[in-house]
Amino acid sequence: MTGELGAIEPERIWEGAVQWEALQKEHWKHWAELTPDGALRYQTGTRAVLLTAPHATIHQRDGVRKAADLRTGSLVELLSVRTGASFLATSTAQPFDANWDVPSTPFHDKLRELYTPNHFVIDVHGMSDSHGSDICIALGPAPGSRAQIVAERFAAAARKAGFRVSVNTPFDARRTTTITSYIQSQGGDAMEIEIARHLREPDRHPEAAERLLQWLSTCIREM
Repeated sequence: MTGELGAIEPERIWEGAVQWEALQKEHWKHWAELTPDGALRYQTGTRAVLLTAPHATIHQRDGVRKAADLRTGSLVELLSVRTGASFLATSTAQPFDANWDVPSTPFHDKLRELYTPNHFVIDVHGMSDSHGSDICIALGPAPGSRAQIVAERFAAAARKAGFRVSVNTPFDARRTTTITSYIQSQGGDAMEIEIARHLREPDRHPEAAERLLQWLSTCIREM
């Protein structure tokens, strides 16, 4: 009996982490597989929030192969399920970098289809554990008052949840080709969130992953 309880208890406690890893294995198992144009995964939601993950898979930047921000695609999909937000993510390796190249990639084409002026865009990325923070919130070059308020609320909630939070360091999303910059150039509201690696390993660190999911889900629902 003890063995049976031990086997099912983690799934009961870390339900979100289990769902996250299941999504990754089901829909992002080809994250390193290069397809002709690069496949995308997306969903239109009911909430005026659009979550993007342009680095969910291997990508090319100036002809150089770049590592994926692993599990960011499955993260935005799970957050979409939990909150009703829309999402857009790469699902196979891409011959471009949507957060670096000019806005003429297939990712940008789909972004323009999903995006409406009332959407708030949250561009989700992964960073290493070497930066001294768990979460970095990047405001981009021209954050409006709405974006600044949302960023402050996300940062305050993250600190309350026990995360080490930085704003605009080491990433600020101010480069003209970021997704955040692009949306702001269209008159919209956007910010970038960088998440440390150890928070994106639901298979190895389910408690940390669960805290991350709870923080993001709660903040998105309260927008």
